[in-house]
Amino acid sequence: MSTSTKPWNKTIHMLATHSRTPVSSWWEAQGYTVHLHHNDGVHPGHGRNQILQDFYQSDQEWLCMADDDVILDSKWGDSEYFLQHSEHILSRVPNHVNVLVPLNPTLIRLNHTLSQPIYQTHWILERETFPTGKLVWHRRSRLIKQHTHIPALEDGIWGFEHWLGGGCVMRLNNIVLKEKSQPSSLFGKTGRRTAYQTSREQFLKMYPDIGLNKRGQIMRWRHIQKCQPQHPPKFWDIEKTLAEQCSEVRF
Repeated sequence: MSTSTKPWNKTIHMLATHSRTPVSSWWEAQGYTVHLHHNDGVHPGHGRNQILQDFYQSDQEWLCMADDDVILDSKWGDSEYFLQHSEHILSRVPNHVNVLVPLNPTLIRLNHTLSQPIYQTHWILERETFPTGKLVWHRRSRLIKQHTHIPALEDGIWGFEHWLGGGCVMRLNNIVLKEKSQPSSLFGKTGRRTAYQTSREQFLKMYPDIGLNKRGQIMRWRHIQKCQPQHPPKFWDIEKTLAEQCSEVRF
């Protein structure tokens, strides 16, 4: 960490709209300070870009940026311990990592992952090429703004473009994201799928050389490897302290 920056101060910058009730009280009960940034009527990238800009003008090393309906699920993994000791754990994240996200249970099998013995003794970072922006920790690096001309996927593209710019995006598998279901103020009940499909098509136009596999999946990591051949390994383990090993890992 640069001597000109300060460690994370347990502050969360939360993207909110007036039509929904933010989960501020939950985070405050965990000892966090919540700053609400209302972003009514425009895509999330607009609000996130302002949060990012303010962060780069501050003296903080880490930014925590979240949607107004997400928490960490203390019933899984080391989420409860992380909530109590997040500053200490973030201080041990390798310097090359500049975007960190929690495990998303809609994409990862929790029992299969967290029951592995290594989670008792290590914090496990895994490469993430297209992260969700629902909850991220971002370390000071070069400023990369989120795209505001597309209806969705701007958060994943933001993470992807960090890779292309020489950054490193990892998922901390020990902590688990939890959404407090609320109606979308942007897509409504039926517009999300259309927005995601449109954004996928626009992303492919932005990067026409990225390529698809036989199943039609976007080959993001292959493209990243071309742009950043000296990439870090897929996994990065941080050994837990004795106190951390004695804490309960839930699965």
